[in-house]
Amino acid sequence: MAKFRYNGESPNGAALRLADGRTQDVMFYPGQVVDVPVDHAFIVSLEAQGYLTFLGFDYPDTPPYILIIDCQRLMIPN
Repeated sequence: MAKFRYNGESPNGAALRLADGRTQDVMFYPGQVVDVPVDHAFIVSLEAQGYLTFLGFDYPDTPPYILIIDCQRLMIPN
């Protein structure tokens, strides 16, 4: 998924068929930021026509990772 700003002059809408078969309904309003699949043919077309401006990818927040080592169990045999 990626964020785009809609540059059209009037509202628009689309039902995007996703790769996994689900449908994502999207409403586009002038100046609004939308979160849509970057590789969808309709999105690529709107971007090529200047109706969408790419703002960046939307990655989910990853939880912090903590590495805990049990030194008692980490014994190397002679």
